[in-house]
Amino acid sequence: MAVRGFAKERLIRMQKVMSGYVEIFFASNSSWGFRGSVVTRQDDLANVPGRYGWTGGLGASASVDPKEDMIGILVTQRLMDSPDPPKVFLDFWTSAYQAMDD
Repeated sequence: MAVRGFAKERLIRMQKVMSGYVEIFFASNSSWGFRGSVVTRQDDLANVPGRYGWTGGLGASASVDPKEDMIGILVTQRLMDSPDPPKVFLDFWTSAYQAMDD
């Protein structure tokens, strides 16, 4: 699926190499675009290609899905203690997408 506009990967290979981040950082289901992370590969209901936003380590998550005309913001007091977000993040985004089908 081609992603247009803001929700598109904006880093070239050399920028990834020069970033100092380990290679696995860029091998996940997302990359970096204009002002945040961009989902590039779907691996669950909520991670759809083209969705972009930011999940912070101190408990906030915000995303925009231009295809679904949706903006979602989740603010918690749950500090991230691993590279994977807390389960409540996945539950929130999954519920948001499920609610659109109702």
